[in-house]
Amino acid sequence: MRAGLSQRELARQIHVENVTISGWENGHYQPSPQRALALCRALPGLTLDAIYRCSTFVHP
Repeated sequence: MRAGLSQRELARQIHVENVTISGWENGHYQPSPQRALALCRALPGLTLDAIYRCSTFVHP
């Protein structure tokens, strides 16, 4: 939201489905390293540390 993008716009920009963005936002799973880098490029100020440190993802 801070970047002014909808889930659909961000998903299109990094070549994933918008439900994938929703899954990341809701903590159901984490982006792959390649997708995390794409997120950082698409969202100025976002860091890999922030993506993985703030995640609520729990490994099985």
